[in-house]
Amino acid sequence: MSQTSSTIVVHPLVLLNISEQTTRTVAQVKQGKVEVPPSSLICGALLGQQSESKIEAFLTFEFKLNSTAGGAEVDLGHFTARLEQLKQIFPSDEFIGWYVVNTSMQVAPQIAQLHEQIIRSHPLALLMVFDVALADGSVNADGNYSLPIVVYETRPPVRREQAKLQWYKDANAMVLDEEYFVECSVESMPLESNMVWASQLVPIKVTIDSGEAERVAVEHVANISQPTSEDMLETSAVHLEGSRIGTFLSSQRNALEMLYRDILLLKAYVKDVIDGKAPFDPDVLQRVQRVLSNKPVVQNDELFDLAMSQEETNYQLTMYLAGITNAVAVVRDVSHKSNVALSSARAKHAPYVNPNQGEAYGQVLDIVTLKTMKMRGQAFVVFSDITAATAALRQLNGRQIFGKPMQIEYALSKSNKVAQLDGTFRFDQPHQHMSARKRKELMGIANKRPIADAEEEQAAKRREIEQDMDESDDEVGPQMPTSDQARPSATLFVSNFPKSVSQEMLMELFQQYDGFKELRLAEGKAGVAFVDYLSPEAAASARDVLDGFKISPRRAIKVEFSR
Repeated sequence: MSQTSSTIVVHPLVLLNISEQTTRTVAQVKQGKVEVPPSSLICGALLGQQSESKIEAFLTFEFKLNSTAGGAEVDLGHFTARLEQLKQIFPSDEFIGWYVVNTSMQVAPQIAQLHEQIIRSHPLALLMVFDVALADGSVNADGNYSLPIVVYETRPPVRREQAKLQWYKDANAMVLDEEYFVECSVESMPLESNMVWASQLVPIKVTIDSGEAERVAVEHVANISQPTSEDMLETSAVHLEGSRIGTFLSSQRNALEMLYRDILLLKAYVKDVIDGKAPFDPDVLQRVQRVLSNKPVVQNDELFDLAMSQEETNYQLTMYLAGITNAVAVVRDVSHKSNVALSSARAKHAPYVNPNQGEAYGQVLDIVTLKTMKMRGQAFVVFSDITAATAALRQLNGRQIFGKPMQIEYALSKSNKVAQLDGTFRFDQPHQHMSARKRKELMGIANKRPIADAEEEQAAKRREIEQDMDESDDEVGPQMPTSDQARPSATLFVSNFPKSVSQEMLMELFQQYDGFKELRLAEGKAGVAFVDYLSPEAAASARDVLDGFKISPRRAIKVEFSR
């Protein structure tokens, strides 16, 4: 059977994949890990590119076969899924045919049956038969090593007698048709009852080609499969295989050794051509000239030193760039951690932000929380001024947080943070602004009275507070006008606030409204004050908001127009 004018270029990766699949399958079958494949066939798909009469095979993937009554068939679902996956990774490659491992170059009947199934969807699919009998390096009649493969091209369909296809359809057929006609389907063209459409399998020319990377890979595989004692000693002494730099240097060494052998081969060929022992081939000599185009760099020391200097400069620039990249990554990581810390701080201060206006009530200088059982659920929030503290108290007092209402009051003593800002803080007496009892407790000289005396003192304080509230109400009651008697006035009458509330606190509360003029505490009357505004309208706006304002959990101030 003569070959056609078509040529297929097979890359080494295809042969390596087929060999690996065959070795792995045979080993797993012998170990009992997998069953014998259907019809004892090892096969897969070929991927590559095709242009006019030249075909290139780059990749392969395995077929999944299903057992049938007549032999085996390709699992089309698995085949289609794998083909779509590889097309996403290698969009330029397409399905060009399939391969099968056999013990000879001939097309066996079970192989022809599978090819008939494949050409139903791919009419021009190639068939590569991998002969394991030649894979051990058999020599042909010319004394050269033979490739262990033969590739068949599927020719266009022709009319063929149905009886001549029984060589692969009938299991009892004893004669093998060397013309290798396989039935194909051409539905639009009817034939006689004894005729069918069939495509012939014709062998085509096969060549092996590879890029530099593939040659280094094949050389590496060859070195691994047959290591020498010298290589083993060098590897055990230097331990290059355990690091990335060792792998890189090993690949460079393999490439240099390959280049050296190629140069020796070219040198021997040129010498044989000069001596008349080899035929003159312009194409080969042109390729030799391409290889020797770097001759000035090799022979001229100055150019060689210049090239080495450039390589060293590029390497140093690469290292500097890697260092800058690592530094940028570290800075980015620090920035990310800082943002996380700031976000946590903002979340900590979030309850003191006005949700309606989106602005802070004021600058928060400090937040003091003690983890003792007595202070559990309590905290001190230090603002920069009384205005901010008053605004936060008015807006946040009673707001639900974690399902419970907050109770906010003014602290009875000045914070150390505020004392440090206004210059009244003394480092030798850090607790001077606390109450006397608290200061004594911190100094370890608290009065240790019996529990009964402490309870009696607390009951006396409660009675004193209730008596003060009653006396305050009795004293200011006759002076406080009713809503029926009061007329709009520019002066407001404020009452019912505790003695602990100072004039500054009241001013911060009333001066936030427009038209505020002054605030006066009533002489000789506790819990009474007068607030002057520029107009009755301004006084009315302040009265409408502050009347009934809880200045403490037990007291709500009363604001009315003055007589």
